[in-house]
Amino acid sequence: MLVLSTMTVFSLALTLCESSYWWEDTVGDIASGTVANSSSYGSARNVYAFGVDPAWHISTNELLFFNSMKMKTAVIFGVLQMTGGICLKGLNALYFGELEVFCLEFLPMIVFDCCLFIYMIILIFTKWAIDWDRRQFLGTCLRGLTSDGRACTDHDLLKDKCSLNYGGDSGGCAPPNLINQLINIALNPGIVDEPMYDGQGSTQSALLAIAFLCVPVLLFGKPVYVYFQQQDSRFPASSQCTGTQIDMDHEPSGRSKVVASEGPLIF
Repeated sequence: MLVLSTMTVFSLALTLCESSYWWEDTVGDIASGTVANSSSYGSARNVYAFGVDPAWHISTNELLFFNSMKMKTAVIFGVLQMTGGICLKGLNALYFGELEVFCLEFLPMIVFDCCLFIYMIILIFTKWAIDWDRRQFLGTCLRGLTSDGRACTDHDLLKDKCSLNYGGDSGGCAPPNLINQLINIALNPGIVDEPMYDGQGSTQSALLAIAFLCVPVLLFGKPVYVYFQQQDSRFPASSQCTGTQIDMDHEPSGRSKVVASEGPLIF
C-alpha cells in the first residue's frame, strides 16, 4: 500500500512490458526529434498489455497526450460512479415500494444522465475506436483527385475534399476536440464543427430536448404528488369521530338509569 501510494503521489511510471516502439540503428542516447518505428496501424503488436506505453514519456507531445488521456479517463470513471448511484436509488425505491420515487425521481434522473453524460462517454470511445489515419486519407487531395474520384486542389476546404460528407468544417475527416464538442451540445444545439458520424447534430439536439423535458419532472414531480396526496388525506370519504353514547336502562322499580359511554360515532 505504501508503494502504491507513493507511485500515485509522484506519478511514477513503470515499464511493465516491452514497448511497441523502437529505434533502428541507434546506439547510446537517442537524439531529440528522432522518429520511432512501430508496427502497422491497427496491429495487435501496437497494443500495450497494461497501462500506457512507456515510449510516450519521452515523446515531444507527452504533456498533451497524458492530459487528454487523464481527462477522458476521469470523465469515464466519474460518470460511471454517478450512474451507479442513480441505479442504487432506483433499486432502493423498488425494494421499499416507493413507486413515486421510482417514477418521479429515478426515471427522469437516469434518462437525463443517459442523454448527456452517458452519451459523452460514447463520444469518447467513438473517438478512440475510429481509424483517423484512414479518415484523414479520405480528406486528402492526391494527384488532383479525392478518394472518391472528384477533382480537387490543395487549396480546397477539408469538408469539400472529404468523401464522408458528414457536415461541419471537416466533413468527418478530422479528429474533433471533444471538450468544445461537449460544450457546444448545450451552447450550440444542432451545430457540430467536427462530426464523427452522420446525423450527429440532429442526434444531439434530440438528446438535449429529452434531457430538458426531464428537468421539470425532477423539480416539480414529487412536490406536486405530495401536495395532492395531502389534499386527499384532509377530506376522506367517511369521517369518524369520538362522541358520547347515552343508553337508557330501565330498572324494575320503574326508574330509569342513564349510562354514558365513550365510543366512536359513525356518520
